[in-house]
Amino acid sequence: MPPNTSQPPQRDEDHRMVTRTFSVKIPASWTAADVQTAIDMWILFFPGRRPSQVSEEERNASVESALATSQPAHGEFEEIPPNLTEDLYHLAKRTYLRYFKIEAPNTLIEQVYGKNLKLKNLRGFLTIKKRMMALMVSIKSNTLLKFYAHVKEALEKGGEAIRKCRDDATIRQFFAGVFTMKDVMGIFSWADSIIDIERSRNRVKNFMYGIYTNMCTKIKHHLDDPLCPKYDRHAVLAFWDSIGQEKAWDNIDLSHFALRPRDLKRKRIMPSGGAGKGRKKNKLGDHVEWELPNVEEGKEGEKVVETKVKKEVNDG
Repeated sequence: MPPNTSQPPQRDEDHRMVTRTFSVKIPASWTAADVQTAIDMWILFFPGRRPSQVSEEERNASVESALATSQPAHGEFEEIPPNLTEDLYHLAKRTYLRYFKIEAPNTLIEQVYGKNLKLKNLRGFLTIKKRMMALMVSIKSNTLLKFYAHVKEALEKGGEAIRKCRDDATIRQFFAGVFTMKDVMGIFSWADSIIDIERSRNRVKNFMYGIYTNMCTKIKHHLDDPLCPKYDRHAVLAFWDSIGQEKAWDNIDLSHFALRPRDLKRKRIMPSGGAGKGRKKNKLGDHVEWELPNVEEGKEGEKVVETKVKKEVNDG
């Protein structure tokens, strides 16, 4: 069939040229790639602003950043002391342990490297950010794998009754009974290397208890019914991402986590599994001044949060 010539030809969007006008002096030595880098930098730093709306100081900084970005990659960290990268990872891990996500990575980088890194060395800034976020993804994946292994082992040792149980309160009480801080910090081994949980405030210990019991309960439901929308893989990941932002933890900040000396090398504590012989049983509530609110799915996807506040403990 011949083509319908009455219809206008479709424009190939992949090959459409988009041009922008910039009133900026460009060095004569720049290549076309350098010019494109400068344009990309402008869009990044001054979105929606015309050149006339940008000060000469900002403009010069943008040009310097583009020049730095166009340099070979091997020199991107030349002026950054190596210990700063370690400082950033240390801060990122502490932040991730408290909130279970990093919502403002740029802010963390600025706390360690200062606010001028993005202007002076964009490539270095983006590389640092990429590496930090990749580390957080790896931490999340590995910690969840350890949670799953721990829950499976605890259920195997717990007996047939708990394996068949589907009641939230009963499951949570079971994991409260087998809870030990050694197991929890074995699951969070990446945090145990920087956080001294025994010297941390009581609210931090309660926080870790609440994270443990509620996360184990969620994973137990997932193992029972992995295709249920309420407990499938996406639900578990979403629960992980939100668990650190519950209102029950509003009065906990990074200052409540006791830090280990930076030069102290310690052996990693591995989780010992579920309830076995010789393990001390804990009564429900012994380690908490509150529990994480029970989050249930309400009608039309709304969250129904039931907060169970327990008596407060003097944090000292």
